Amino acid sequence: LIRNKNNEVRIAKSSHKRISAYYSRIYKKSGLIYRNYLATKHYSIGAQYNAGIKVLKIILGEIA
Repeated sequence: LIRNKNNEVRIAKSSHKRISAYYSRIYKKSGLIYRNYLATKHYSIGAQYNAGIKVLKIILGEIA
């Protein structure tokens, strides 16, 4: 499931695996796993949401 305070959306296991793989990869040249990189940024809730939406769009092929 993908959740925010207003929604809950079911996704296919294959999509979940791709999303998890994205969050588990090394982020650019930071040397950090992406989810750990995000944690160092201390983003606001809105910025966290936007980062998550960007990942979903990448996984769904809407962003190259």
